Amino acid sequence: MRANIIDGVDFGTIPDVLHELAKQALRDRDARRFLCLTDNMDGLGLVNRNSRLLLDLGIYEEALLDAFIGCRLNYHQFPLSTMKFLFAIANRDKLRAAGEALPQT
Repeated sequence: MRANIIDGVDFGTIPDVLHELAKQALRDRDARRFLCLTDNMDGLGLVNRNSRLLLDLGIYEEALLDAFIGCRLNYHQFPLSTMKFLFAIANRDKLRAAGEALPQT
């Protein structure tokens, strides 16, 4: 797959007609809207390709969590070493804050 990098964003599998919406989502710091512009099976790849940008925008952890749990099947094709790296560079507190509290038992 060819890289499609414009204005520092690697759009990957985001269709060309949605690039402006993707850039606006990033300007608005809306990780979920950015991820919704690609197939949910490519969300983790989109986060991986844009990790530095998402970190700089302060929305990396939200994007990572949404991509990880939003996959409709699984990430068996995604290298485990890359997945470990993506979680290793995440701020733990921000990652926890992006999720929901566990239910009380």
